[in-house]
Amino acid sequence: MSIFIDKSHDFKIRNDLCVNSNSIESLSIEILNDNKTKNIILNVTYRPPEGDLNFCEQYFRDFLTKTTKCKTNKNVVLAGDFNIDVLNFNNNKTIKNFVNLIF
Repeated sequence: MSIFIDKSHDFKIRNDLCVNSNSIESLSIEILNDNKTKNIILNVTYRPPEGDLNFCEQYFRDFLTKTTKCKTNKNVVLAGDFNIDVLNFNNNKTIKNFVNLIF
């Protein structure tokens, strides 16, 4: 997993938000801005097609709890390849739960 960031940006790796398992690989960094602009937490995640979608959902539930419900005043950006067929949104409860969580 990798994130390319321009050398003009200060950042730190958020190890508390990273995971590397058979179900998903996820890397998070925090881009440190000046006092006038909110810091940005950038997350990139890969879930292999055989990865456990329930594990992935729980990871993002925990991730979003840590980054959005606390008073950190930071923007959050999620990116990656989740290998989820969102066209099955109405036919698969697990997919529906995951998509609703992300929204």
